Amino acid sequence: MIKEAWDALRAAILLDSELKRQREDILRALNIIRELAAENESLRAQLVRMEKSNAVMQRELRLLLLQQLHESAVLEGDPSPQAESQQIH
Repeated sequence: MIKEAWDALRAAILLDSELKRQREDILRALNIIRELAAENESLRAQLVRMEKSNAVMQRELRLLLLQQLHESAVLEGDPSPQAESQQIH
């Protein structure tokens, strides 16, 4: 009877140790998930900023191209880039 009690106690201690180890592993995993979620949010915000910047640069480039088209048409004496500029927008 005493041996069975000791065996049961030993098994309970081993189980408790294993559960504590698993709990620590889960807490570490949760911390990693939280860090990744924060990094993901930061990257999303950075992507939004980059997309806005890209849109601004595209508009500026479009305007520069239209200006160059207009200037080259003026130099050639052809007023037709107005029609082309409407197509580019």
